[in-house]
Amino acid sequence: MAIPRLVPPLVAGLLAGCAEAPPAPSVPPPAPDAAPAPQGALEEDETYEAEAPAPSPPAAPVAGAPRLPDPIADALANAQGVHEVEIDVAPDGTLRKVSVYHRDAAQVPEPVKASAQKAFAGAEADAFEIEFYAEGGTVYEVEVTTRDGRRCELAAEADGTVRYTECEIPAGKLPRAAREDARRRGTAAKAQRIERADGTVEFEVELRAADGTRFEVSYDRDGRPIEARREIPAKLTTTGQRSP
Repeated sequence: MAIPRLVPPLVAGLLAGCAEAPPAPSVPPPAPDAAPAPQGALEEDETYEAEAPAPSPPAAPVAGAPRLPDPIADALANAQGVHEVEIDVAPDGTLRKVSVYHRDAAQVPEPVKASAQKAFAGAEADAFEIEFYAEGGTVYEVEVTTRDGRRCELAAEADGTVRYTECEIPAGKLPRAAREDARRRGTAAKAQRIERADGTVEFEVELRAADGTRFEVSYDRDGRPIEARREIPAKLTTTGQRSP
């Protein structure tokens, strides 16, 4: 390409070189500066850790929800060796009695233990029971083995006032009417003679029917049935109690 004379020779040579050189690669415009991260956003090398949710408050008790009597709840929470709980319910659903069987002598008032020793001199205490009667309050029981090998119990109030005593007897020593009635109902597994503080004598027989149903029948002194109670196996669980 001809170069006009008006252009100085040095500048013309530079222009000529530029004209003959291959075009330079295009350079992309510089990227705009990154926008600042919003407040609270994470950097690349940061790790997000979610905050643990606050624990939910305990559910409020339902108004009118049934509750165990205080002496029974206390025994379940504090007595050592709890191994059985018995709940006696009337046909209309009314709670009549709750019993807790345990092996913690410290849970039995001293006057009760003294009454047991007086009633069964020289006997060895084997187990204990606390009973709550809807119509009779709290009663404590001491189960003993007497010196002649009988299994007996004494029930008393906290001050030692005796409510009743009961001892196992052979089924053959039941009143005749009670024996015959029990035989019609099933097979006798255990029989007891109960003597109340007012002198009333009753008998109680644990029976097993042909279909395996277990029940108890109470009889008066003459062997007439007073009441029959069916036993229903159940499971009772408590929360927040100490391990055995």
